[in-house]
Amino acid sequence: MQGHAVYFKLDGTGEGCVGLMVARRYAAGEILSQPSHHSEAVKMGDQTNDDGVDFPTVEQLEEELKADPTNLEIQEDLAQALLKRYIYEGGPEQDIEQLKRLLTGMPAESRSFYGRAYLAWLNHDDSDAVDKLCECAIQISGASNELLTSDDLYWAWVFPFQTAVPDGLWGRLAEAFSHSWPDSAVVLTLRGIAEDDSAVAVDYFVQALDRDETFWLAACQCGWAYADQKNWRAARGYYLRALKSETAASLPELHFALACCYGKIREYRDETRLTRLA
Repeated sequence: MQGHAVYFKLDGTGEGCVGLMVARRYAAGEILSQPSHHSEAVKMGDQTNDDGVDFPTVEQLEEELKADPTNLEIQEDLAQALLKRYIYEGGPEQDIEQLKRLLTGMPAESRSFYGRAYLAWLNHDDSDAVDKLCECAIQISGASNELLTSDDLYWAWVFPFQTAVPDGLWGRLAEAFSHSWPDSAVVLTLRGIAEDDSAVAVDYFVQALDRDETFWLAACQCGWAYADQKNWRAARGYYLRALKSETAASLPELHFALACCYGKIREYRDETRLTRLA
């Protein structure tokens, strides 16, 4: 685990608050794409595009591709849909095999950095995966003035890779996003996650929350950093702040982390109540 990784701690160690995140397969919109005839969706969790139209399914895109097999945009959208289904909807291994075939036949300059990065990660080629993710981050942030939300950062950049975080990923992503979004909550949160010193990490997370008070991932990470320091009351405060987010509140591990804090400060009734939610 490099840096503080993600404070849903990946190796299951630490002061007994949170182990490995349970794999939560969430249906999501197209991942990290450039504009296409279907969407420019970057945001995780979206089921429709800006016009309120449902994103096409894998099956719909396969039918479109049969009718127009050389259409690069459809190929790219199908690659995105396969990856989305595999990561967030528990799709079959055949989705990855089909994705590999699609990407093999697509030009290198196509809208496929994220898919290629994910395949490199699956193949344990961490260096290539990080390089491609950073290219994707630069491409995405350079193409839009709209910052990623905390949900975007978590579902697209943290969740898919948290079971085996590539060395240096968080610091490299922070640098990549900083080209277009310097000192944003996104960048500051990533810098905090990459930091080995929990006191320095807290400073980054607090700065991130100063930039965007709704950035629940920074609050959650700040809570874990304080838990590492055994400052249970401070950890409790930041976990409670994170739980104001509907997404964060859907994560049972965060309720368990908060329950641990209550137990450490001997507020056992709240510990029991929250343990039942976890």
